[in-house]
Amino acid sequence: RASGATVSGVAQQRDGLLELQRDARPGEELVSVPDALHLSEASLRANVVGSFLDGWPMAAGEHAPLALALLHESFLADASPWAGYIRALPPAGEGSLDVPLLWSDAEQAELSASTTLPVRALLAELAADYAWLSAGPFAQAPDLFPPHVYSPQRYAWAHAVALSRAVRLDGKLVLAPGVGDVARSGSCLLYTSDAADDSLR
Repeated sequence: RASGATVSGVAQQRDGLLELQRDARPGEELVSVPDALHLSEASLRANVVGSFLDGWPMAAGEHAPLALALLHESFLADASPWAGYIRALPPAGEGSLDVPLLWSDAEQAELSASTTLPVRALLAELAADYAWLSAGPFAQAPDLFPPHVYSPQRYAWAHAVALSRAVRLDGKLVLAPGVGDVARSGSCLLYTSDAADDSLR
């Protein structure tokens, strides 16, 4: 709240999630997060990391910069404005997020054989992105991109977080603390932007 984020009395925190206490009314504001607290491609390119990303092909699409932004903020630890948000996320590691992107090779192979979901294609795109980052920015500035933070496993984890929690605001994909974790209960939540300040509501 000190940073301008607000939570309506309709949504109460429980077990790290915001849960609706009743059905939301159309247009009712539940959570408001200022634009300054959105993790996005724009916020990534505006910080020190951004100067190393010219020519990045982003093979894995628009979630890729969110993943890299998340790793950068986790590297900053308590100095990051997003420290509390990152601490509340499932930790990197086996079993932390139950999404196909982080499943074992055997589980991914079984899924690929039984569905048209492009899991293998996404994994190949992540590998291509990581190879470009490793040969470029990570090699050029190892102090800014330490291997224990920017490992292939943590990059996949950060991408899984972005895939599972990002929301769209005025056509832009962002991670906004509290918003991606609002629990749906009895109604569909629609996030819109306020034309005056572009806060996520």
